[in-house]
Amino acid sequence: MNFDKNFDKTIALLIEYCKKDRNRNWIINLIENSDFSFSNYYAVIGGKAGTGDDYYDIMLNVEPLVYIEYLNNINDASETIQKDLTRITNLNIGEVQIMANYDRFEIIDSRIRPIMTEWEVINDVQQKMMNLFKQSDGSIDYQNIGNTSRTLMQKLAEMVFNAQIHIPSNSKINVNGSNFKNQLSTYISIELKGEKNKKLRKVAQSSIDFVSDSIDLMNKTTHSLNANKHFAELCVISAISAVSIIKIVSELKK
Repeated sequence: MNFDKNFDKTIALLIEYCKKDRNRNWIINLIENSDFSFSNYYAVIGGKAGTGDDYYDIMLNVEPLVYIEYLNNINDASETIQKDLTRITNLNIGEVQIMANYDRFEIIDSRIRPIMTEWEVINDVQQKMMNLFKQSDGSIDYQNIGNTSRTLMQKLAEMVFNAQIHIPSNSKINVNGSNFKNQLSTYISIELKGEKNKKLRKVAQSSIDFVSDSIDLMNKTTHSLNANKHFAELCVISAISAVSIIKIVSELKK
């Protein structure tokens, strides 16, 4: 099989193969939001060494938001795709590497603005975060943006979360101290309870998960200056989005 000439068809076949198992829908989503590339590798199989048309490493560069969504299952996805490609092509598929496509982070510049709210402290921290990003040029600056995003979310939780009213359904959920994710999630579940608020509740919860995951990525990513810049940008975007959602929820109460 000439993998080079048939690569696009092979990926289409891989998607069809995954469709046979509904538990692999998330892998289909990962594949459909990825740019694929491949390269030959040198291998020793059955005591014989070789390279060429039969030996391939695969790279998936995934849309950043999709990558974050499945971050905890990336290793499982790599293993599954490797086995499936080997099965349907009869080629020797070596490593399947899955990475976020850093080049897709291109939305900040003049199109992203702080969301003006009734809370002056929230407006001030948003502006501080934006200024940090515009002036940043190194890893420490980018890490500070991640920290400022966390501070913004903690301040936001302080503005809306009331421990006497917003009580989690599960007593094991920690809403004490600076646990902004659980505080804001509980706030959302209480303020947007009921079937009529189901869709908005889901969007609001997703926004909190998004910013929390973005901050975690920022804190863990130190190996690449380029990656740090992109993840810092993601922190800014996700944090401002979360502020917008919480502002909407807050205004619905009035």
